[in-house]
Amino acid sequence: MIRKTILRTIILAALTNLMTACNHESYEEGEGSLSYLHADYADITITAGKVTSIITDDNAQLPLPQNLAASEQLPPDTMLRRLIHYTMTDKSTAVDIVKLTDVSVLLPHGKDEIAEMKTDPVRLTAVWMAQNKRYINLNLGLMVGNSDDKSQTQLVQVVSDSIHTQGRGAVYLTLYHDQAGLPEYYTQEVHISFPLDKLADTAMQPDTISITINTYQGIVTKMFTR
Repeated sequence: MIRKTILRTIILAALTNLMTACNHESYEEGEGSLSYLHADYADITITAGKVTSIITDDNAQLPLPQNLAASEQLPPDTMLRRLIHYTMTDKSTAVDIVKLTDVSVLLPHGKDEIAEMKTDPVRLTAVWMAQNKRYINLNLGLMVGNSDDKSQTQLVQVVSDSIHTQGRGAVYLTLYHDQAGLPEYYTQEVHISFPLDKLADTAMQPDTISITINTYQGIVTKMFTR
């Protein structure tokens, strides 16, 4: 049976719409409050109740913010992955966190772990490899029946179909999605990353990664080379 990794649907916030591309974005024109707004996927490390590092997908280490501390959203002694909206006037000044959005980190399942493979369609907004080549990131829209009901759940996972060892190797993945019988009236956005160093045995780190996703517009396959 597949492990019970459940993604709770995430309510869209107006601020999320400011992120118009997958990578680092800044808005440097004008003098308004959003002139220096950035949006990045990042790994946040918390040690002894304090945020000790924030490293973005382009390997930038952000100056630690004054307004970010361990909390229910950021538990102590852990590393979390988040989409962060923040302002930064220059590289020597501490950033100011505007919004944190959960990013679910998924490890691939083998086909033998799946009792029944399900590929219910999703809305695919974007899929890309992080600039530091540590993650494949997906921005998906899941269809739900109630736009403000956080309790509605669906199951999303990544399944490893096959691993080829020619050259440095290739891994072929499929997105598992169980709609769980929920009605499909509203789109809820979810952010997913899966770490490339966990796709295969550490002795064979593949240089080619393929992922197939069933969307409402049909099957989409994306291939990346490290």
